[in-house]
Amino acid sequence: MTKKDQITVVKYLKSLDIRSMEFFEEMYDHILSSFQSRKDLNQNIDVHLRDVVQPGFGGAKGIQRVMKSQQKLRQKAIFKRAKDLFLSYLISWPTVLITMVIALVIFQLNALFRPKDVLLIIMTTSALIPASIALGGQIKFYFDCKRQNKPYSSSDLNKRLLLIAAIGTNLMNVLLNVVAKFIWGSQKGGLEAFSSYSWLQITLSVLFVLYALVVIQLLKEKFITKLAI
Repeated sequence: MTKKDQITVVKYLKSLDIRSMEFFEEMYDHILSSFQSRKDLNQNIDVHLRDVVQPGFGGAKGIQRVMKSQQKLRQKAIFKRAKDLFLSYLISWPTVLITMVIALVIFQLNALFRPKDVLLIIMTTSALIPASIALGGQIKFYFDCKRQNKPYSSSDLNKRLLLIAAIGTNLMNVLLNVVAKFIWGSQKGGLEAFSSYSWLQITLSVLFVLYALVVIQLLKEKFITKLAI
């Protein structure tokens, strides 16, 4: 495939509004392989795209459907992995020891500081640290793509991990600004109520820490799907 052919493929994929790295590179590799193994060696890349590649997916709309299907598969894989990791901290040996150590540390912190402050700090840091790492990664990816003149500037994986990382901040907001204010009339009253029961305060604290650990682990992993035609 010549440089001109490569540019033609890139323009074709851009015309289909494929903006994420994963599907763009999957489609690019598929087209490259298909073109190199074509039966008619006189067939140019434009004809190959029109008569072989696009019909093979059921047209442009078919390609969009495949892309959305890939995104759903990746989302499903991420949530399944998150569930497995979270459960491993609760019921699997030896990772359950980590949970026990976290609970013990929180118990000791409660003896040194006000349980309300311990809970608030743990909730805040556990919610913000994963979200900050995910957002920072997405911003870095964007500028790396621009600097390297990539034909895309986003990653479907990064976007979906950022959504997972945002769950903590949303959950904290619901607990403090919805549940607490609705039941106890204020955020402060809610925190004091949550912290007045040692078992509840420790449980909430442990769950938020585990959430942070799970998200940070997810950010290190790759979720690869195969192109289905």
